[in-house]
Amino acid sequence: MPQHLQSHLYEAFLSGTTYDVLLRVTGNWDAVYKLHRIVLIQADFFRSLFTSGFKESTSHPKGAQGEVVVRFDHDPNVTRAAFEICLARLYGGGPLIHVCPTLKPSTKDPLCPAYVRPWESKPPVPAGQHPASPRFLLSLLSTAFYLSIPSLATEALELIFATISPLTVVRYLDYALGKGIGPATPEEPERARTLEHIGQDISSESNSNHILESDDNDEHSSDHGKQGEMTSTDEENSPSLLYGIASNKIGEACAAFLTRWGMDLLIHEEEQNSADVVSPVPRRLTTNVTRASFNGSSTSLAWKATYPNPRIWSKGLSAEWIRGVISSDEFFVKDELARYDCAKRVVELRRRMNGVVEADEIIWQRLFDDGIYYSHLPFDELRRLMTDHSPTTGRPYVSAACLHQAHWNYSDMQRRISKYSNYGPSFGGEQATQNQRLRLGLETTPETARRSHHESYWPVPIDTSLRIGDPGSTMQAESLFNYSPAESHRTATARNFFGIASNRLSREQLPDSPSARWVPCEPFRFSVEFWGVESLKEKMRLYSHTIWYAGSCYNVYTQAVRKKGLQLGVYLHRQSNSDAIPTPSSPRRASIYSQLGMSSAGVSETTIAAPIASRPHARSVPSPEPSTSRNHTPVPSRSPPHRSSTPLLISSPRSPSREIQASASFSPSSPPSAFNALPTQSSHGATINATPPNQPYRDPRPAISAYFSISCHSATGSSLTRFSSGPDTFAITQSWGWKSSSLDVGEAAEDSAQQELSLRATVVIGLV
Repeated sequence: MPQHLQSHLYEAFLSGTTYDVLLRVTGNWDAVYKLHRIVLIQADFFRSLFTSGFKESTSHPKGAQGEVVVRFDHDPNVTRAAFEICLARLYGGGPLIHVCPTLKPSTKDPLCPAYVRPWESKPPVPAGQHPASPRFLLSLLSTAFYLSIPSLATEALELIFATISPLTVVRYLDYALGKGIGPATPEEPERARTLEHIGQDISSESNSNHILESDDNDEHSSDHGKQGEMTSTDEENSPSLLYGIASNKIGEACAAFLTRWGMDLLIHEEEQNSADVVSPVPRRLTTNVTRASFNGSSTSLAWKATYPNPRIWSKGLSAEWIRGVISSDEFFVKDELARYDCAKRVVELRRRMNGVVEADEIIWQRLFDDGIYYSHLPFDELRRLMTDHSPTTGRPYVSAACLHQAHWNYSDMQRRISKYSNYGPSFGGEQATQNQRLRLGLETTPETARRSHHESYWPVPIDTSLRIGDPGSTMQAESLFNYSPAESHRTATARNFFGIASNRLSREQLPDSPSARWVPCEPFRFSVEFWGVESLKEKMRLYSHTIWYAGSCYNVYTQAVRKKGLQLGVYLHRQSNSDAIPTPSSPRRASIYSQLGMSSAGVSETTIAAPIASRPHARSVPSPEPSTSRNHTPVPSRSPPHRSSTPLLISSPRSPSREIQASASFSPSSPPSAFNALPTQSSHGATINATPPNQPYRDPRPAISAYFSISCHSATGSSLTRFSSGPDTFAITQSWGWKSSSLDVGEAAEDSAQQELSLRATVVIGLV
């Protein structure tokens, strides 16, 4: 549109001149707007109203003013400020939307500055711009959906994704669940900035009289509502607070965020609760405190937190959502014992806050019995858990029956693998096939499973990739309005916690798909983190810690390809017992606080620094052979990922054992400097290797069949990419994985000595 014509239309909007429709709005506010039909019909809502045969389609359905009533009574998410900005956008103008920079996470402050540095004041809102609180962004999205303005709905959705943080995640999640935009705060303007004069307020009494008059005089009402009046819904209990794919994607982004940062947020919340017990001063009050500046010095200043301290675990999440997040395969904890410890801490935190609530206790029991996998724990650990009792209730956290079943499953897995102790070319006689040697006979169909004695089953995945949460650049405005799932589908999406739910099903819940395959034993879950990935050089690797599962050792490594932009490969590797265990990637001490946006002087030594300080700074390992995987860019829909298998190390011309030893060494005489992807050699020729995990027994088979999935979290946590693989053959020292350009690790810092970025991933592996 030519600029002079756009300016002309916007001036007519601001002045109300030459209007041909008088729009009377009722709902959260009551006002009259002087508008122009030819502009309004850009939005499908008004196009339908004025061109679909309603009486409003006539030039002047109610006198010279052409008055039309629009009611938002049943959609409290539509607010005046959001509605007025929607109108202004139709006219090609309106104030810019200003989101406070302290609410936006970044790779420098992945939990947002307002959360990690609450004493910092908010910058002022630029003149002529509208301050966009999280509540306003949700209202803008709702209003744009109601009026059907795709471009503005997309803009609002992108800003919501950009502001997911500890301060907003509960509000956004409640919105995705259909609970509305939440209560307003006193500082939120009721009207849109620079547009305060465009709507003429009307009293509720005159509005009621007008509607009664319409009821008496309008004889030719349309089937969709009274003449001159459009309502958001005809049913009081209809799901009007859900917005299709937009609600689902916001829910996914919140779920992904909680799985990435949940444990970190719990540590911080426990510290805050302890501080409140010692000195119960509300965080929003001004008080004299000592805070550490970023150079490590301490300064005393009076500060007032801009935002209330979020109570995500203690108050914000429902008990059911706590169960869903902690039970999720994507929940970032080291292993199942760490998951159990997290569950204990959250449950006791809730019991201290709310007391013993019977409805919650049922959910807590499900969390401990079904949400944590004990089948891979040795007997000594199971016995310890058997005697672990809640200080609040005096009862054990996990039932004895669950632990007994776990011990049985552990023994059964060991029995199945131990029968291969005499593995050789003649094992099983002539009838034994290669497939029989690879598999343990655990895979079954739903029909067979229903006749078995097993109570629970887990799916064997097929080759897929799925992005959960913020879709990034793949989101199209029109797709938000073309997607209209049935109510049952929406409910199912919420019930599976927006894609992060555990896949455990009972025998009776198994679907009737004849092609689906299930196993009656829990998979093994663990998490890995790679530091300094943004600076990783070509053909270099970063390794995770090494775990033991069902007789074999595994680790995960990542490597970079930079020929056409940064592509990261993430691979699951079956470790050889004859090779040195690679040293896992770990951060410099300062990087911990950089990742959380905190100063090291202000963080408890026992919560974050202590577990890290004792670990050497791992160096990356050169890759013996280049990866051969193809490019892969996941999209929201499921699609087969491109996987690759690295060549067997035993065929490498160089000794993998010697190579790993050399690259894992460092000089103990001086602390490691900025992250360096090059392997280093100690000045004394010494090497430092990681300690191998405890191995109660070993699988003697040179090759096994296993399914697995790797879920990689984005840098700020608003999305994750899940790669899943059906059963593959893992020979000793063989790796399977993916190479993708969609894995978000952020931008490398100018001063890498001050900041190191990490890639977090959760891994699931199971034998068949």
